[in-house]
Amino acid sequence: GPENGSLGELAPLLRNDGSFSLYVMCSDANGNINEDVFVFSFCVDKSPDTTPPLIEGTSIDSGSPVQYNIQSTPIELYVNEPVDCKWSTQDKDYNDMENTMSCAHNTDQVNQFLTYTCSSNITGIENNKDNLYYFRCKDQPLKADNERNIMTKSHPLSLRGSQPLNIIHIEPNSTIFGSTSPVEVNIKVTTDDGANEGKALCYFSPTNSIDSFIAMFETNNYIHTQLLRLDSGSYTYYVRCIDEGGNAAEANTTFSVFVDKQAPQITRTYKETDALKFVTAEDASCTYSTQSCNFNFDEGLKALRTNQDILTNHYVKWDTKSIYYIKCQDKYGNEPSPNECSLVANPVDLSK
Repeated sequence: GPENGSLGELAPLLRNDGSFSLYVMCSDANGNINEDVFVFSFCVDKSPDTTPPLIEGTSIDSGSPVQYNIQSTPIELYVNEPVDCKWSTQDKDYNDMENTMSCAHNTDQVNQFLTYTCSSNITGIENNKDNLYYFRCKDQPLKADNERNIMTKSHPLSLRGSQPLNIIHIEPNSTIFGSTSPVEVNIKVTTDDGANEGKALCYFSPTNSIDSFIAMFETNNYIHTQLLRLDSGSYTYYVRCIDEGGNAAEANTTFSVFVDKQAPQITRTYKETDALKFVTAEDASCTYSTQSCNFNFDEGLKALRTNQDILTNHYVKWDTKSIYYIKCQDKYGNEPSPNECSLVANPVDLSK
């Protein structure tokens, strides 16, 4: 109503129980003016005001988690009219509540939601439990107390105290091998505890500088991953995670990338019983021909393994009448050139 005006002579006269239209034109810094007039249409309620104020929202949603050990946090109420408000940790009458709030009283202080803001710091937040708070408001601050309307039912708000957020695993932390450059490397982070049992947003950086962190490709969960393509070298990556309650955790991992482009080497050859045995320097599969080195790996005869769980030990039948042209291939597909061998072996019977 008119008594709530705060702009003096600049304000239009708005009478109770009336309907109004305000026509607005705007000009920018270059003198451009909107051709079509913009209209605000509204009405003013009848007098007197006999209804209590309504808290239409809060800056923190009820049930939201808060940071571990925070103890206090700012809060805002959004009320449908100018008010005075109080809060308590118990559901009490307005006059019995212990804590007052700072409230906007003037119509020119209305926020973007067309409501009035009351603010305070709520205290006594305990970790790992639901913390309950109650709010009540009294309208028409410029009137006598006997003319003001007070909320008879509190507006409740619950804040969940939390625990520290932890990064319980980060990988890789060893050497990553590949056969081509760059090599695909997958950073994987596991979070736990915190406000939502580890659910968080995680960010990564190769430098750890403040402005260098980028959100991981898959995050906002308990497992977080980021695929990278890296050349040979040593790397350190830093990870920062934050959950809904504001709990944060940091970790880093160091690893190396090695590009293997060499065919596997045979490091030892010997006779054992009736077999020609040979050992490769890395896990490999081997084939052979008795004609020459000029054969495709997949077309050769398969060398056998002395133990299926040991991928470096191989053997073929001992035959002094044969020459073995052997090619070996590692798990990356590296093998000798088409007309080359890993080993040419000619079994000889030294007893004769």
